Amino acid sequence: MRSTKYLFVLIFITFNINLNGQHKTLIENYLQKIDTFKYVDYNEIYDYAIAAYNLSLQTKDTFYLGRTAKELGAYYIFKGKQDSALYYTNQAFKFSNTAKDSLNLSLTANNLGVIYQNMANYDSAYKYFMISYNINIATDNKKELIADFNNLGMLYYVMNNYPKAIENFTIFLNMALENNDSTLITEAYINLALTFNQLDKYNYALDFLNKSLRYTGKNIYKKVKILDNLGITYAYLENYKKAKEVLDISYKIKLKYGFLSELIQSHLYYAEYFAMLSEFDSLESHLADAMQLCFETKNLRLTYYTLTMYGLFFREMGFIDKAIAYLINAEEIATNAKAYNYLLEIYQNLADLYVSVENYQKAYEYQKKYTDLLLVNDTIREISPPISNEELDNVNQATVFKNNNFYLFLILGILMAITTLLIINLIYKNKH
Repeated sequence: MRSTKYLFVLIFITFNINLNGQHKTLIENYLQKIDTFKYVDYNEIYDYAIAAYNLSLQTKDTFYLGRTAKELGAYYIFKGKQDSALYYTNQAFKFSNTAKDSLNLSLTANNLGVIYQNMANYDSAYKYFMISYNINIATDNKKELIADFNNLGMLYYVMNNYPKAIENFTIFLNMALENNDSTLITEAYINLALTFNQLDKYNYALDFLNKSLRYTGKNIYKKVKILDNLGITYAYLENYKKAKEVLDISYKIKLKYGFLSELIQSHLYYAEYFAMLSEFDSLESHLADAMQLCFETKNLRLTYYTLTMYGLFFREMGFIDKAIAYLINAEEIATNAKAYNYLLEIYQNLADLYVSVENYQKAYEYQKKYTDLLLVNDTIREISPPISNEELDNVNQATVFKNNNFYLFLILGILMAITTLLIINLIYKNKH
């Protein structure tokens, strides 16, 4: 009787080990499928990501829960749905921290930084970018450190700190070239082009974008970003026909693949393009479309940028009251976002508008806000990661151990299954 009891326990353990092994093999397969669709077709990613996440919930494995939740979060980032992205990416961060999965913890921290940057919460964005940076320094993960410099560069870019952006993008480019990573090289050239356009160095930007085309390959997401920047750069160089052709190609690709956040950028570039041509009806139409998508995706950074463009548009049309109203709305969102450098531009525009309507008291108030903000140290606060150095020392080893354990448990499961069959056979022979 006792031997039969132990036999059932052994069979149960063997069954569960084999079942978990099968689940983990399937999860790994789903994760590999997701990698093949990244930057090519994000619509294909969701089914694999949700299936892998649900299997991870069944096995209650924090390692795979962290990895699969990260993929779901990344999917929602590219779909422009910040709430869902934040939910799954926060889950991924907690699971990966528990599992001491350094690689996924770094990737997840970077994704959280991107989400908070889209929500115009720059202090939180910097905090998570630096968590990733510190993890990769501690674990000597040079490959992921490359992405850290890119993310920091983009954060400085959206805060209009272009010298710091160029500094980080240049490091990013050199490291990408050293590693011969075509995807990262493409992104580095795109981001440098973005920055040089802001500095009115259009020929430099055009040169960077032409270089980036050599490395794009099948990366659809990067291709539309190159086309966007080529389009607006041609517009700055007054080649309007070429600019419109390129912007149209990019827009059609974004519609096909559902890149909502990138569609906002298309509408903003179209608005800028039509402003150069003084075609104000088309300009207003694209601003309205951009505003609608901003509300849908909750992208606060592009929201205050779009509101500012609206304000400047109505100023050009001579509707000063409307211009002031839109800029005040932009001021409120930018203030909550602590977008200090962008606020300077808003304050100056509001001061000028109030002067134009001879409201000198209001003009003085906004000029004072502008001056006071210039005197404030508006650099991002340095924040230490919520992981101790002692923990970081063990994180990388834990990740390697976890990967090795997967194969160890698979082999162990097979051996135990064979042992169980032998024992069953032996008991059967003894009884007969």
